[in-house]
This record gives sequence, structure tokens and C-alpha cells, in this order.
Amino acid sequence: MNFKNLAKIVILVLLFTTGLVQAEIFKYKDANGRIVFTDDPTKIPRNSAGDVEIRSGGTDANPVQSVGIHGNQVIVPVTLRHKGNSVKAKFLLDTGASVCVMSPEVATELGINPEDSNLGLAQVVGGGVFLVGEIDLDVVQAGPARLSDVKFGIISTGGDSDGLLGMNFLREFNYRVDWVKKSIVWRQ
Repeated sequence: MNFKNLAKIVILVLLFTTGLVQAEIFKYKDANGRIVFTDDPTKIPRNSAGDVEIRSGGTDANPVQSVGIHGNQVIVPVTLRHKGNSVKAKFLLDTGASVCVMSPEVATELGINPEDSNLGLAQVVGGGVFLVGEIDLDVVQAGPARLSDVKFGIISTGGDSDGLLGMNFLREFNYRVDWVKKSIVWRQ
């Protein structure tokens, strides 16, 4: 058996056995056209974002993500990526927000100067209108839910979260909050 065939078999075995550890494997082509596998979505180059294939591990067709629940609020761990910078944050799941929002502190961690972002107007519940920064992030990921080029407002959100996970992200996915188990079930 030659090395190329052996490598293919090893890769297939790895892909089929990852289900035992509940992992996701991301497959993309690098700048030289080589196929690359990784379990860390923050290592995928931006120019590969549209060509990424995700292979969910586990026998459960519906991956589960632990979340924080405080009263009626669901706090979701998210990973944000922008121009090579990556930040892990906690966002409030907000089906009433049209657009995702991050705090100026998170923007700064991502290397974004809120004052240099595009300026726009945002209307909040109650009718108030605010001038906010606006930017498109390269990647936003919550559990297995991953989306590229997501519009974000930059505004102080207050409370215990670093931002709001709005409908411009959530509408792309089918999910259910399990209030008892404090988790989100991402349906595929």
C-alpha cells in the first residue's frame, strides 16, 4: 500500500471516529490548494470561509451547547473573529434585536476602533435612536452554528453580557433552548 492511500485511510478513520469525542472537524483548502483539517475554526484563513466544510462529530444529529440562564435571559458563549483576531465572549440571545451588537470593549479586543467603524443609527425598544458604530465581522460562531460576514453594531450593552446575538445571525439556524438542561439544541 502506498503512502497516499494510507493517508486517505487514516483521514477517513479519523473522521469516522471523531464522533466518539463529540468534535467538529473543519475542512478547507489552503493558499497552496492543499486540503487541511482542523478542529479550531479560528485557524481557518478568512479567504477560505466560503469553502469550509463542517463535519459534526457524535452520534447525536443535534449538537448541544451549554448556556447560562438567568431568569428569562439566555447567555450564549460565542467566538468572534475579525482580521486574524479572535475573541470568546458571552452574548445575550435576543430575538428582538434585528442586528447583533457587541460592546466597545469586545470591539477593542478584536482590534476594531469603534470610532473608525461605519456610523449608523439604531432604534431601540421605546423608540430611542442612537448613533452606533457598524462593522461586518469575518466569523461568528455559537456552538456548531457558524456564519461569515455578520453585521454588528458597536454600542454599550450593559448587563452581564458582552453583546447581543441578534436575528441577523439566529435566523440562519434552527435551534431550541432547553431551559431545564441550560443548553441550546442546534438542530441540523
